[in-house]
Amino acid sequence: MSDDPAVQEIGSLRTLQGRMIAFPNIFQHKIDPFSIVDKTKPGHRRFMVLWLVDPHYRIASIANVPPQQLEWEENGCRDNKFRQCLMSLEEAKEYRLELMKERTAFADLAEDNLEVYNLYEH
Repeated sequence: MSDDPAVQEIGSLRTLQGRMIAFPNIFQHKIDPFSIVDKTKPGHRRFMVLWLVDPHYRIASIANVPPQQLEWEENGCRDNKFRQCLMSLEEAKEYRLELMKERTAFADLAEDNLEVYNLYEH
């Protein structure tokens, strides 16, 4: 394995008071620790995460994607033709647990062979 870093360093920015930094989600980022210059005064650091949307990218809506909740169909909101595609809340929770187990098993297996990077989601 090469000793070269697995990521490309693109630089750093200082966040100035009253300013915002925006970048595409493809970039990894790290937030360094900070300290208050005047330790006699209270201080804090806040983050606001905005998920920017490309206005040219069409987003699917319920107008053309049928609901997936079985309860909606049972209440007469949908035709019976979608019934086999629907699942109850309990089924959805079971699938979610199964998916989490699969991802955990994969992560455990890969952990020995891969370098770990933390992609922050604030």
